[in-house]
This record gives sequence, structure tokens and C-alpha cells, in this order.
Amino acid sequence: MKTLRATYLLAFAVLLLSACDIEDCASLSTSTLKFRFYRSGTDNEYVLKILNAGATGTDSLFFENDSISGGVMAINPADTTTHFTFQLIRNELDTLFEDPPENTVIDRIFGRPIDTVTRQFQASYSRSQRIISPECGVEQSFNNLKIISHDFDSVVIHKVNGVEQNKLDRFTELNVKIYF
Repeated sequence: MKTLRATYLLAFAVLLLSACDIEDCASLSTSTLKFRFYRSGTDNEYVLKILNAGATGTDSLFFENDSISGGVMAINPADTTTHFTFQLIRNELDTLFEDPPENTVIDRIFGRPIDTVTRQFQASYSRSQRIISPECGVEQSFNNLKIISHDFDSVVIHKVNGVEQNKLDRFTELNVKIYF
């Protein structure tokens, strides 16, 4: 009976100690970029109608037929740049877009043309790896985020108390401000 009790106690201790190791493997790094849209010349958030939005090096659309003021999009972890594209729906009542239509998309529900415009920005970043532990493996982090091109009015790295939020991690609430 004592042997059985000792075996159970030993198994419980091993289970408890191995559970503690899992927390040590937690990474603060993320491969997602957080963005928000703003009205040019202000810091007023702006809601845009998105037909779709995606990025190079990914196999999915991040937004489709949605109205958003911001969101989260994955960067390409295998490269040091990612090109983000947004196909936006023009609003007839909004004078925000003054250039002529670039293309026409047919509304899937009502079968009428939708006036759209495509906007983009390209971000660069550095990658670094570190071994957390032999059990946990390698952590990849992304730093030094920069905007290298765009066709919005302005795209800037968000600053908090004068410090650019150019590191992709779980604690950063906003990396990029996109102005219209």
C-alpha cells in the first residue's frame, strides 16, 4: 500500500513539475501587425468598408465584406517584408475618394456594380531567433518595423510617449496608423 501511495505521489509531482515548464515556454513575440484607420489631419478613427484585405506570404483574406476601423493582419514570417492590400468599397455619400474608379465588382447579393479602389502599404522588419530552452525550442521575434511604401495619404508607425511601437509583441496595442 505504501509503495502504491509513493508511486502516485511521484507521478503527481512529475505531472506538477512538467506543467510548470509549459509556462516557461510562453513567448511574447507575435507575427501579427495591429493597425487602425484615421481621418487625415486628425486622430479620429475612421470606419472603412472593406471588400477584402490580404497580405503576401499568406494564403487567406483577413477581412472580407466588412466595415472596420482597424484590425490585425499576419506578416510573412519567412521574409523581412510584407505587402498588405485593401480593396475598399467607395461610398457615394463620402468625398473621401476623389480619383476615378479603378475597377468594378458585382455585388454578390443584389447583382449591381460596386465601385472599388485598391490601396496598399508595404512593411519591412527584422527577424531574430533565440532558443528559449531545449524543451521549448526557438522563439522568432520581429522588430524594427518600418513602412517602406504606400498609396494611402499617410501610413506611420504608432508612437507612445514618443517611442515607436515597432516591435511585434502581445502587449503592443497598435503598430500602424493608416490615414485617409
